[in-house]
Amino acid sequence: MARVQISTAGHTVTVHADDNWHQVVAKALYLWHRTCGCLPPIHSAERGGWRMRPTVGRIVHYVSHGTPPRSDGTQAFTAQCRAAVITEVGDNDIVGLCVLNPTGQFFHSLAAGGCHHQENEHAGGSWHWPEREG
Repeated sequence: MARVQISTAGHTVTVHADDNWHQVVAKALYLWHRTCGCLPPIHSAERGGWRMRPTVGRIVHYVSHGTPPRSDGTQAFTAQCRAAVITEVGDNDIVGLCVLNPTGQFFHSLAAGGCHHQENEHAGGSWHWPEREG
């Protein structure tokens, strides 16, 4: 049976080839907690299940507002997903962002109201985690 021992800061876990992913994640979280003495960037949500927690420096997607609709209902520029870096974290998943646009950077700080997390709707002015590919 294949196995790998992982050691860090005096703590060791053994991962076996037949461990399911729940066991591997639990062992990785144990090492993270024992090494850092802090919570990892995921935690158990009150809603049930595991979810990502926003932290400074993480890459997310920001949804631009686009330009106001014209009289015919069209827009010169539609809402678009843009790469962004979390610069500050507030309450209830409201974050400050540095948005990376093709023509420059845009800063949206907590002092200016921050950006709300909307994982499913992707409304203008909100942020969400990048979609998984493959």
